Amino acid sequence: MNKQFANTLKYFIMLGIGLLLLWLTFKNVDIAQTLEKIKNAHWVWVWIGLFCGIVAYASRAIRWNMLIEPTGYKPKVTNTFFAVCVAYFANLAVPRMGEVTRCGTLGKKEKIPFDILFGTVIVERVIDTLTLLLVIIILLMLEFETMWAFLSENILDKFNLTFNPLTIIVLLTLIIAAVFTLRWFLKTENPAIKKLKQLINGIIKGLQSIRHLKNIGWFLFHSVFIWIMYLLMVYFGFKALDVTAHLDLRAAIFILVAGGLGMTAPVQGGIGAYHLMVSKGLLLFGIPYDDGLAYATLMHTAQMVQIVLMGLTALTALFLIPDRDSKITE
Repeated sequence: MNKQFANTLKYFIMLGIGLLLLWLTFKNVDIAQTLEKIKNAHWVWVWIGLFCGIVAYASRAIRWNMLIEPTGYKPKVTNTFFAVCVAYFANLAVPRMGEVTRCGTLGKKEKIPFDILFGTVIVERVIDTLTLLLVIIILLMLEFETMWAFLSENILDKFNLTFNPLTIIVLLTLIIAAVFTLRWFLKTENPAIKKLKQLINGIIKGLQSIRHLKNIGWFLFHSVFIWIMYLLMVYFGFKALDVTAHLDLRAAIFILVAGGLGMTAPVQGGIGAYHLMVSKGLLLFGIPYDDGLAYATLMHTAQMVQIVLMGLTALTALFLIPDRDSKITE
C-alpha cells in the first residue's frame, strides 16, 4: 500500500471516529440552544483563560530549552516557543504528530539533530504523565467516590481484560522474542541497523539531558506551573457561563483530568472525546448534560481557534526569521 495513501486513510479514519463521537455526544441535544448559551457567554473570562494557555506554552518552551542546553545546544526561546505552537497545530491534523513536528521544526531552524531533540521530548512526556498521575492521586484524595466512579464508568470498565493461560503464554512468547531480537540488533553490522543505532544513541543523549540540568528547582517549577495554567483555563472557563460560574477549583481539577483524558484519544484535537468526557464529568457536580456540553463546546472551540491562529503565526515567524547556528561555543 502506498505510504501517502495509508497516511491519508489513517487521517480520515481518525477524523471519522472523532465526528462519530461528536455526533453521539450531541445526538439528543438541542444544538440551537447550545449555540445560544455560547453566544451569551461572558467572553472576557474566555480570553483570560486563553491567555493562561499562551503562558503555559511559553513555560513549556522555557522548560524544553532547559532540557536541550545540557546536550550542547542553546536555541532561542522564541524559536522554541514557535516550535511548541506548531506542535499543537500539527496535532489537529494527526494526533501525536506534534511531538515529531516540533523536533523537526526546531531542529531545522536551530541546526540541532532531530534524534537529540526527540530524546528531550520523551523526557517531557514522561514528566507530564507523572504530573497528570499526581493530579489524579490528589483528586482521589479529595474526591475519591466521585473520581473513582468516573474512572470506573468511562475508562476502567471499557478495558476489562481477562487473563487466562493462553494470554500468559502469548505474553511470555512475546517477551522471549523481544529478548532474542534485541540480542541480534546489538550484534548485527547491517548498515540500516547501524543508522538506526545512531538514531537511538542520539535519543539516549537527549534522555540523559535531565541528569545534567543546571537548575532542577526551576525545571520542577515550570513542570508544575504549566499545569496550574491549564487548571486556570478550566476555572476561568467556568466563569464564562452562569450555570458553571459557581464551581470551585476542586471541580476545575476534576474537569482538567477529564478533559485531559479526552484529549489523549486518538482523534484530531480530541474532538468528540473531549466533549463527552467533560460533559459527563460536569454531571457529577450537578451540571445538566446540555449545559455541560455547552461549556465543553465553548472551551474546546476557543482553544482550537487559538491553536490554529498561533500555529499559523508561528510558522510565519519561523519562516521569516533568519536561521542561525545554535551550538554553544566554549
